[in-house]
Amino acid sequence: MAGRVYVSFLGTSNYVEFIYNIDGKPSSPTRFIQEALVERYCKDWGKDDAILIFATKNAKRKNWKDNGHDGETNDLYNQGLENSFKGMTLNPDLRIDCIKIPEVESQEDIWELFNIVNDEIKSYKEIYFDITHAYRFIPMFAMSLFNYSQFVNGTNVVSVKYAMLNYSEEQLKEIRKDVKLENRDVQEVLDLTSLIDLQDYTQIASDLKTYGRLDSFATSVNESESTLSSEIKKFDEYIQTNNLGKLRDGEYVKNILYCLDNTIESLSPMTNIKQEIKSLFDKYGFVETKSYRNVIAAINWAKEYEMLPQSYTLLEELMISIVVDSIKDLDKNPYKQSSDLFKFREFVGALLGLDYDLLTDYDQLKDGSEVKKNFSFIASIFSQRSWIKDLKTPYKHISARRNNLNHANGKHTYRNLLSVFESEYSQCIEIINNNTTFLLS
Repeated sequence: MAGRVYVSFLGTSNYVEFIYNIDGKPSSPTRFIQEALVERYCKDWGKDDAILIFATKNAKRKNWKDNGHDGETNDLYNQGLENSFKGMTLNPDLRIDCIKIPEVESQEDIWELFNIVNDEIKSYKEIYFDITHAYRFIPMFAMSLFNYSQFVNGTNVVSVKYAMLNYSEEQLKEIRKDVKLENRDVQEVLDLTSLIDLQDYTQIASDLKTYGRLDSFATSVNESESTLSSEIKKFDEYIQTNNLGKLRDGEYVKNILYCLDNTIESLSPMTNIKQEIKSLFDKYGFVETKSYRNVIAAINWAKEYEMLPQSYTLLEELMISIVVDSIKDLDKNPYKQSSDLFKFREFVGALLGLDYDLLTDYDQLKDGSEVKKNFSFIASIFSQRSWIKDLKTPYKHISARRNNLNHANGKHTYRNLLSVFESEYSQCIEIINNNTTFLLS
């Protein structure tokens, strides 16, 4: 991509010479806000950059070329923007163009205008936009176009400026005729870049409300809130990667809620988004301590936003983890060492996945399997943790559908998997809540 582009729309009025206050610094006297802004931002631009002025045929005749306004005798007033730029000390390799646009009178004209502007700006990385003389709907049009270009072309609007020229044509005539330059008010130039931020906030809110994703929020918070950004990124990643262990840990919840509770109040829409995130953490039941309740909360989150692979995977692994922790202290447990954890989980997966009748018949079990090697432990489990029998049926369904999702066998449609998950999830959580409260505290 090329570098920077200054974009402005040129009108037809006979502009009056003013000094402009831009970012607290006065410009040189000029009829054209474009000249003042180029002086402020573009003096060091080079061959990879551009100044693009969009104008209708009439605007180009009146204000791009010299002598566009009949009846003016002062040479300054007759000089067009083209020669005003030529009189500045700019890099000779800097592209400066006036591009013809249609007089917009129909929907077809709007799309023609869209294509003209988009074709010109799409190759530039950074856009500096001046909306001072953008007539009627042009500011709204341009904001929508720049938002489109950001997603499609990777452009980025870094500045939006607007000069406060609140004068009628009659007042401008009087100023031009009777008021000396040194007695004219300095014209303030407003920074409206936050209008672009609003579009970013809209995308952040959409990502959250539609998909339950927080990565765009995490990358948009202020640099002073780096801890919040980091912890939010962790949470988003933990869900996307089905990281049950990290989700169970309540440290990220504690850090996120602390940052949200101590955020600096402002009028920015980000404040509302932060409040929404906090309410969602409360809604789904996240807690600030290490607990399987955080995993259940994460499944609720994934379920709400239709993250099916995460929903099925986390629920299956949660059931295995709950059973592992529930039976690990039984007397006949052969998996006492931490190094045995993988085999222990393999054993529990088989325990939950095999038919109960098979688990009580030693001869039918597969030779060398974990369940056959530890057949005596199975009887101890079912006698002391009878509720595990109830967990077997929903586990088998969840496990089978998880395999369907992860191994691309296509036995179920997305909507079918979504509709049956709710009932099976509710059944699993009811069994867990009724029998393992000591694990969820």
